[in-house]
Amino acid sequence: TFKTSTEQIFKAVDVSKIEANAAFLEWTAGEKATTIVLSPGNIIHQVTADEIAKGQATVSGLIGETNYVATLMNESKVRGTVSFTTAIDLGGAILITTAAELESAIKNAVGGETFALKSGEYLLSTDLLISKVISIKGIESVNKPVLINAGFIVSDGAALSIKDLVLDGKKEVASTFIYKQFDHGTYGDLHVQDVVIRNYKNSLLNVADKSLINAVQFEQGIFHNIEGTGGDFIDIRKGLVKGLTFVNNTVYNCVAARDLFRMDADGSTNFPSENVILKVSNNTFYNVVNLNTKRLFYVRATKNEISFTKNIVVNTDGLLANQAATTLKTVAKN
Repeated sequence: TFKTSTEQIFKAVDVSKIEANAAFLEWTAGEKATTIVLSPGNIIHQVTADEIAKGQATVSGLIGETNYVATLMNESKVRGTVSFTTAIDLGGAILITTAAELESAIKNAVGGETFALKSGEYLLSTDLLISKVISIKGIESVNKPVLINAGFIVSDGAALSIKDLVLDGKKEVASTFIYKQFDHGTYGDLHVQDVVIRNYKNSLLNVADKSLINAVQFEQGIFHNIEGTGGDFIDIRKGLVKGLTFVNNTVYNCVAARDLFRMDADGSTNFPSENVILKVSNNTFYNVVNLNTKRLFYVRATKNEISFTKNIVVNTDGLLANQAATTLKTVAKN
C-alpha cells in the first residue's frame, strides 16, 4: 500500500506582502477553494469567486509577530499549506534598529512621528536634541531597548513622549532631560511612562533656563542612581512647569545630598501669572535625601499647590519641607 502526499497548490509566501495584521497568499489561479484556515486562532477566510479566479487572497485579523500556518481547503479537502510569521505591529510608527538611525530620525523629524525601537542596546554618540513634537517607544515592554549615554535636550517649544525604554547615563551624562531657554511660547508636554532611568550625575529633569512647560508626567517608572552631584532630582530654577505629576514610580539610591523636588522663585518671576500644580502619589522612595538639612519639597514658586499622598518613604534623613512658600495642600496616607 502507499499514500499520496498532500496536495500543494499554494505558492511560496512573499514576505514583503506579510503585514502585522494581514497576509497576502497566492495559489494556482483558477483552482477551486472554499476557505483558508489559519492557526493559531482558528481564523477562517471564506474564499470568493474573484479570489479563485486570481488565485490570491488577503487574510486579515492577524496578530503581529505571530507564527501562522495557513491551510487552503476545498470543502474538507486540503489543497495546500504554507507557514509565515507576521510583521511587527508598529501601529504606524517608524521602525528604528540602530543608534545612528535614532539620531538621524530625531534630527530630521518634522513633528508628529513615533519612533519604535527594537530590543537591544543603542550606544548614542551625542545628546538627542528634541525640537519637534515626537514620541519614542520600545516595541517590547518586557525586553526594553537600552539607550546608553542618553541625554535629551528639549528646545524650541517641543514636546516629548517616551515609553518602554531603559535610559542609562553610565554616570557620564549630567541629566536625563534638559530644557533650553524658550522665550516665544510654551513647551508641550513631557510624558515618561514605564521607563527605567539610571546612572546620571545630576538630575532627572533640569530646567535651569527660562522655560514655561505645560505639563510633565512621570508614571510607572524606576529611577535609581541619579546622584545629584550638581543638581537636584527634579531641578527647576528659572523655568516653570504648570503641572507636574509623579505617580506609581519607584525611586532608590538617588540625590543623597540634594533635594528631591525643587522649584525656585525665579520661575515665578519669569512667569508671574502661572500657578504650579504638583501631584506626587503612590510612589516608593528608598534611600533618598540623606541630609537633615535637605527636603523632599524645596518649592519656592510664588503660587503652588502640592499633593503628597499614598507614598512610601524609607531610609531618608530629609525634611518634608521647610520653606514658607511651599504650599502642601494635601498630605495624606503616606
